[in-house]
Amino acid sequence: MTAAPTPPPRSSCFAAWKAKKQTQYSTDYQSGSIKTQRTFRHFSTLHKATAIAPDFRGRFIEKGLHQVHTLIRSPAGSPNQINYNPSRMEPSRISTLLTPFIPHPLSEPQLQQVSVYLDLLLRWNQRMNLTAVRDEENIVTRHFGESLFAASRLFPLDAPDPASHVASAAPSVVDLGSGAGFPGLPLKIWAPHIHLTLIESNHKKVAFLREAARAITLTNIDVFAGRAEDFLSTADIVTLRAVERFDSVLPIAIRLLSPTGRLALLIGSSQLSTAQAHPLQWQTPVPLPGSTARYLLIGHRPKEPIR
Repeated sequence: MTAAPTPPPRSSCFAAWKAKKQTQYSTDYQSGSIKTQRTFRHFSTLHKATAIAPDFRGRFIEKGLHQVHTLIRSPAGSPNQINYNPSRMEPSRISTLLTPFIPHPLSEPQLQQVSVYLDLLLRWNQRMNLTAVRDEENIVTRHFGESLFAASRLFPLDAPDPASHVASAAPSVVDLGSGAGFPGLPLKIWAPHIHLTLIESNHKKVAFLREAARAITLTNIDVFAGRAEDFLSTADIVTLRAVERFDSVLPIAIRLLSPTGRLALLIGSSQLSTAQAHPLQWQTPVPLPGSTARYLLIGHRPKEPIR
């Protein structure tokens, strides 16, 4: 009887399996495949077994699972090495796309903040629904452009560099139903002196907002993880954009205004009459650049008569 062939050593089997996985995940990453996401348990086991460098990990939280959005990197200097997200949009391109929306170009540090924010949004948007707009240039114009257009109207600057603006007192701004951070965080990039509060009840979006606030390295940003009805403070400026149940949210936004506060709405033409029916003194609606159906509408409380 012929003896059965000796099986290869267990270590050799594991080495072959590890090499196969490295090739698989690197290929998936290059093609943008969602297969590069696996559960934290699977990747933790793989990480311990293969002694891959610590830059291997990045975290997402969805459906109660800690998940990794990364790839197994080739050794440094190898021809197969892949740099994470190599296609970040250049600040010069961002500046060009924003030109129709703002009277003065952003400074280099501000453009870098927009670039970092955009990169973070694109990565998180692969695993959770932060925005239905997927194209990065459309995100710059639709989300950043519209938000900065509102910022330039709320905080007009005479200096060519918006970052050079100095205020005697920091205005308080509340962004109600902040979602992915628009228009609140771009307002903060435009006018760093403001004290910004982002109100968001969705805990996944709250996690993103806190990460985005850290990433753009600006201070005086608070994230209120709850319903606007439970927020008890008032603000000098309240912003509202692309929220559900606009009819019921608008009175809450008005309640959050200080006695001299302003309400800034980024809304569609069909919502103008609903907004103007409320007892504020409304400015003339301003169409947003590149749109015939979206407007910036700013209102403020009527001044109390002098007795």
